[in-house]
Amino acid sequence: MASTLTQTIDSLTQKVGTLGVRGSTQPIPRNFSLDKWQSFEVTPFIGQEFSSDIQLSQIVNAPNADELIKDLAVLISQRGVVFFRAQDINVDDQKTLGKRLGELSGKPGDSTLHIHPTTELSSSKGDQISVITSERQSRNIGDPSRLASQLWHSDITFEPVPSDYAILKVHTLPPSGGDTIWASAYEAYSRLSPDFAKFLEGKEAFHEATFFSKAAEQYGIELRTGKRGSPLNEGPSLSAIHPVIRVNPVTGWKGLFVNQGFTRRILGVTKDESDFILDYLFKVTQNNHDLQVRFKWGVNYPTGIADVAIWDNRSTSHSVSPLFFFPSSFPFFLWRCANPHSFLLYRPRSTMKNSSGSATASFRSVRNLTLTFWLLRGVRHWALLCLLKGYLVKCTGPRLASRPSRTYCSEF
Repeated sequence: MASTLTQTIDSLTQKVGTLGVRGSTQPIPRNFSLDKWQSFEVTPFIGQEFSSDIQLSQIVNAPNADELIKDLAVLISQRGVVFFRAQDINVDDQKTLGKRLGELSGKPGDSTLHIHPTTELSSSKGDQISVITSERQSRNIGDPSRLASQLWHSDITFEPVPSDYAILKVHTLPPSGGDTIWASAYEAYSRLSPDFAKFLEGKEAFHEATFFSKAAEQYGIELRTGKRGSPLNEGPSLSAIHPVIRVNPVTGWKGLFVNQGFTRRILGVTKDESDFILDYLFKVTQNNHDLQVRFKWGVNYPTGIADVAIWDNRSTSHSVSPLFFFPSSFPFFLWRCANPHSFLLYRPRSTMKNSSGSATASFRSVRNLTLTFWLLRGVRHWALLCLLKGYLVKCTGPRLASRPSRTYCSEF
């Protein structure tokens, strides 16, 4: 197994060496043509939101479409993700917008829209649109399209030429839940100590998604092995090597380019060291909530109207919002179409009555004594904790106040 992995990595190193994803050309400046529409920063580090006053369908078909789309591409790369409320954009315009975003920001000339390896041959929206529905999940409990989304990830980093921009339009939502969270790779990189960041600068990581292949084989889905958007994205091997620290060519800014969904190994170190480093890097992204933005999709729109999110996969990672884990006896639903009635948050009080009144009274007496005992015990413990807390605050208060605002990893 280890020798097979080594051979795979060696072949990928030769294949990926010409991609030029490690450095930046001259960063692209904004032309600010979108500033005639009002928007706001959702958080200081990531996220920009426009209202329905601006329609993406109008931008795509505007006389100065290239000017507007180029400014949008730079804005997305700078802010990580941009949200548009109540959009009427259709599938064809969505494809056009995705293609032009890449072309106007310097994508390779031989690359086009990506085809996901698990996209069904009879997909209703075409090869270049990934459709995730509860209906598909009900037909196929092993639907590979949901496997990666359960973890933090950047789209298709298992491909030699991964995604730049991605566009998501959600048409159907559950009554609650279904939020999506994005994290800034720029800000995650800035949280690393200078010495640790320097150590990671020249490192590369192995990405793979063999679970797609296994799930497709298990559930009878034909894996797409032809060209998937780029001539280099071809064949059954869903694996690639990318730099750990990547420069976004649109902004020239460095970002952390590893993700829990697809990154398996950092090259040049032992497996134990790789696991330790990756675990820390994943926590930097996942546990620092101030570098994240959580988007709640709008509901009750007319037919064909929905919110749209566009993000830069080179500088963000994203995840489904934390929902409840269902017991095995309940079906698992995708984040776009979950069933909130399948899980109880609490166990309701029993409505069964005791047939014997005296037995009921005795039971109540015992119960009241038991409750009183535990209540007094709890009060005693609470008092001791208060005294202990006061002592700890008195002893450690000055030390806590003098701690730096940013904590670095001291293990490296």
